[in-house]
Amino acid sequence: MKGFNRELFKKGETIGVALSGGEDSVCLLSLMKEFDKDFIKVVAVNVEHGIRGESSLLDTAFCKKICETLSVPLKIYSVDAPSVAKKDGLTLEEAARKLRYQCFYDAAESGFCDKIACAHHLGDNVETVLFNLFRGSSLSGLKGMDEVSPDGVIVRPMLGVDKADITAYVKEKNLEFVTDETNSDTKYTRNFIRKEVLPIIKSRFPAVDVAIERLSKSVKCDDGYLYKIAKQNYEIKKGCAYIPCGLDRPIFTRAAVLALKGLGVKKDFDNRHIGALFALTTNIGGKRCDLLNGLYGVREGSFIVIKKKGEKREVSEEFSLKTYDFEDFTVTVERADEYRKDGANYVDIDKLPKGAIIRQRRVGDLFYKFGGGKVSLKKFLTDKKIPADLKDQTLVVAADNIVYVIIGVEISSLCKIDEKTKNIVKITLQRR
Repeated sequence: MKGFNRELFKKGETIGVALSGGEDSVCLLSLMKEFDKDFIKVVAVNVEHGIRGESSLLDTAFCKKICETLSVPLKIYSVDAPSVAKKDGLTLEEAARKLRYQCFYDAAESGFCDKIACAHHLGDNVETVLFNLFRGSSLSGLKGMDEVSPDGVIVRPMLGVDKADITAYVKEKNLEFVTDETNSDTKYTRNFIRKEVLPIIKSRFPAVDVAIERLSKSVKCDDGYLYKIAKQNYEIKKGCAYIPCGLDRPIFTRAAVLALKGLGVKKDFDNRHIGALFALTTNIGGKRCDLLNGLYGVREGSFIVIKKKGEKREVSEEFSLKTYDFEDFTVTVERADEYRKDGANYVDIDKLPKGAIIRQRRVGDLFYKFGGGKVSLKKFLTDKKIPADLKDQTLVVAADNIVYVIIGVEISSLCKIDEKTKNIVKITLQRR
């Protein structure tokens, strides 16, 4: 069949055909069975979505019958799309698709098959491009469907096949199929595009399918190149993703997508989340954006860092000459002969009150600046352009609500070294 891509399969693979019983999937099953039996093994997967009641069950029974006739092993799933749509705030279409692909991946992960072949054709890809266009998708959405999913599990060998050729093949082979009555219901967006929108467009642009396919291929090429660059511009270390702030937006947004996927967010993030991350690149400090799956983004220096929210462990240790090992920091307190400009904090230890402790910053903390009087610690850190995430991690030497040392940042005028100082202490902060 013209446009059918046999190159998506490798010898020895077990291919699961996504079989609904409709014309397209029956055509695909027949085409797959035409392969040399010594090349691949064909099985089928049917998902009953719980939407059309008895009619849906009859479709599954049809799939079972056709597979028995062709001696094709069949795995059947039953799901409740209406309940999931209501629970997750999705449209019925979105819920059905979500559950359907969960079943496909389960079939592959369980060892029933190596890949799932879906019967999407050229017309489906056209509808996808238009659907994404109308809802304001990014460039990536305009590329339409992928012939092969990024993980290689989902393949679409008929993506280049015209619907008319599928219908002609089914008629020529005298293949039976069932018709899903919801395919004519224009309350579903894709049906509306297929039944109402495309006929009007084709009346003026008869070759619109070919034109959109050409657009889809062009966008895939450009988008693939941008993602290739983006892959070189992010890094995941110790459960955090780092993206440089100086990237052009097309590269940054794709690096952010890759970073989120690398941290386990496979779906459900959208342009709002990516836009919020990019907005942080122009922020010097003090802001963060919440994402999904307990992740958030914050600017640290010249990077946007995506992190996992965690419980804040309380730090409270008596201040003395020793090395402190905290979860994220090592703090070393030792005697020194003189003050040096080496990034450490040097204080007159005799000016620290008894009972001073090392702890995290707290609401109501006060700090005495050099020549600037008393300010809230929060304001001082904001003026210093300390990012919001690092503010929460800030360690201080304090007595009650008076902060004497912001470790790794600044000392208070209350414990500064002067001509009367006899005992100098050096405080060094090292991040893990």
